[in-house]
Amino acid sequence: MNLPPEIYIPLMLVFRLAHIFGAVIWLGFALYGYFVTSRIDQSMSATSINYQLGIAKHTQFGQLMSISAITTTLAGILLWGINGAKYGTGLGVIILGIGTLVGLVAFGHSFGVGKRNDTLAKALLAAEKNGAVDPSKHADIGAMIAKLSRMSNISMGLMVVTLVCMVSYSQF
Repeated sequence: MNLPPEIYIPLMLVFRLAHIFGAVIWLGFALYGYFVTSRIDQSMSATSINYQLGIAKHTQFGQLMSISAITTTLAGILLWGINGAKYGTGLGVIILGIGTLVGLVAFGHSFGVGKRNDTLAKALLAAEKNGAVDPSKHADIGAMIAKLSRMSNISMGLMVVTLVCMVSYSQF
């Protein structure tokens, strides 16, 4: 796409910033899910389950992660559409292509994680009794948390591969 410089340069700046900031926020949520939430949940104690209840009651974790994933992906697609032919040829483009494909898989996977996160939040809120999760519901909710934790590990792996490819493409 051949745009005049007075349109192309500001457009590229806006999309690159949206792509980078969206990715940083998305990665931040993924890191939080991977290093904090999933590690706390390994014990499946009442404390860790009630910690999840607090997240469900007092944050918009799932919605904000989805918004950052959409922003990152949409900005990346627009960057590719506007600038695709200028990326060149060779190993760098292959690495960028791999990063793009894995990033799109991460985007799709994040919505599966988001759906499970929403289901968990609803189950936690429904099982709340006197400010804590009813102990009779711990086993069911613990299984949901364990599944979400495994999915967080997959998300983190996809994010790392995407990030490494996107950053290293310019080195080749």
